[in-house]
Amino acid sequence: EIGHDLQARQILDATVANCEENGDIWYVPELYRLKGCIGPERFGGGADDSVTLLRTSIRIAQEQGAKAFAFRSTTSLARLLAGRGDKRKARELLSPLLAEFADDPTADFLAASKLLASL
Repeated sequence: EIGHDLQARQILDATVANCEENGDIWYVPELYRLKGCIGPERFGGGADDSVTLLRTSIRIAQEQGAKAFAFRSTTSLARLLAGRGDKRKARELLSPLLAEFADDPTADFLAASKLLASL
């Protein structure tokens, strides 16, 4: 429901601000990913706000060397793009990602593999 999504978004916004203020930034990429997955366009943002939030998550995760967060955020971005009909871009994101992590079949890897197979 929108009320729950709005409440979740407010909590995520406050948590990101708190993390950045305190320098406790390890989980910030995951927080941005969650914000992007909630769908900012439902709260007055543009349709591209989800993409921007997910790309921010990926960038921060890469800067931190947090490969698992970058993987998860890239998969979320690919899922969003595929849902919008841009399966080509989704495949372009997932293919190299899966090749890089082929030796580590985690739950995230399996979910990304399943998504790629559906494209």
